[in-house]
Amino acid sequence: MRHKQDYLVKLNSKIKKVIAKDDSFSAIYNLLLKGKIKLSELINEDSLREEIDKIKDLIDVVISIIYKPLINNEFKESILRSEVSGPLSSNSFIETIKDAKLRKQKGSTMSPEYVHSLECEDTLDIYENRFICLFIKFIKDRVNTLFNMQIVKAPSIENRFETTITNYSSHGIFSEFKEFSYPYANLCTKNKKSGSQNYKDILDIIKKIKRIEQTSFFQLLKDKNIDPNIMATSILLHNPLYFSCYHYYKANKIKLSSNENFDTYYYNYVLLNLFLFLAKNDCGKTTKSNNAKLSIDSRGRLRFSEISFKKGVFSFFIKEDSINYGINIETHFINNAIRSDTHVSNRETAKYYIKIMYKYDDIDKKEFHSNFKNKAIDNNANIVITMNNNTHDYDKVIKLSYLLSGNDLLIKNLITSFSMLFAVDDVLFSNRCPICGSTLISNNDGCCTCLECNGSYSFINANKKNLLWIKSFRREK
Repeated sequence: MRHKQDYLVKLNSKIKKVIAKDDSFSAIYNLLLKGKIKLSELINEDSLREEIDKIKDLIDVVISIIYKPLINNEFKESILRSEVSGPLSSNSFIETIKDAKLRKQKGSTMSPEYVHSLECEDTLDIYENRFICLFIKFIKDRVNTLFNMQIVKAPSIENRFETTITNYSSHGIFSEFKEFSYPYANLCTKNKKSGSQNYKDILDIIKKIKRIEQTSFFQLLKDKNIDPNIMATSILLHNPLYFSCYHYYKANKIKLSSNENFDTYYYNYVLLNLFLFLAKNDCGKTTKSNNAKLSIDSRGRLRFSEISFKKGVFSFFIKEDSINYGINIETHFINNAIRSDTHVSNRETAKYYIKIMYKYDDIDKKEFHSNFKNKAIDNNANIVITMNNNTHDYDKVIKLSYLLSGNDLLIKNLITSFSMLFAVDDVLFSNRCPICGSTLISNNDGCCTCLECNGSYSFINANKKNLLWIKSFRREK
């Protein structure tokens, strides 16, 4: 079975080939529109079953090694009291005679109180056992991958629809979301029997790995340094137990070059999903987009000059974060203007930052929000897109995975949340938040922020109508 990251490697290899032939944004745009670039990967149940059975056997092999590992006999020079030392070797005797500090006067004679002695010690710290610890970590990563694949089959509704705008979708720039009719497609459905068995077996493997990690063997060697590019020693090649682990490791380990980075590759994958959505939903490319160029930098990251799209009364300007894995999206209310770059006021502008991370955990969450507070960046919303959300925080966190279907719906929700328009009587909401009803409102030249829910919005007069543009439902305080 292919590793979870094989798909990203192959996808980015294809991107490089496309850009090498034609570095225009239109080239990638057209290939996505024609379905020439695949942005999802189905799970093969038969291959999954084979992988689980193989790992179960390997876990038993590892347990056998741990309970009867190979050890190495080491002779170390030590200094012992003479009465507790055994027979001295000729070399130890000579060293003792030479070392005057070891002798002590007893009566009229000088006799050695301490002696040099060669002591034999058994040690687990050999290259092959260090490899077994590395292999345990490698298998753990593989098993977590399989576990995530099983979780994908029965995602929670909250996990799949993280954005907060589902109840207001009919007011967006796209048609009403018929996809939200109950029951949601592919959710809360009964798994096949084989899928349930796979899930149970994976849980059993995870329990065994946890027990292995508690053994003295693993605790002693887990922090020892070893190069991931394992050398084929005589033990690894000829000992049946060690060879089973070595053979699997060599066959399944992805060889990375120095400039390959899966955070980078996932960033590229998310960008392509965004471009595909815009292509499929008739978001008009502007002259800026037609003239945009793409490139791949030394890290493998997809670089692009600013691009823009127009849909209805909104235009969207997408610019990369040149330092971090993120993009800035600036939304303009341009009403009936033909040009997307028509000058607009602050109340007709909204700014969003999207951070793209392969893995998002509590540490990443704390760092992400503190960075924006420290820099005092006034975006209407800061959003995270991730492959693995380990925080169980779904507010402004979107899980986008190539193992899942429906990614276009998540992108649709995201873009729609940037363009929520309501026809309202502005008098009713002049001193009251339309989001939570609070009267604690800060108004800066028509750009309003609720001090209670921290949502942001503005009022726009267009086509003889008073329009309410909700730019963000909640922001970090």
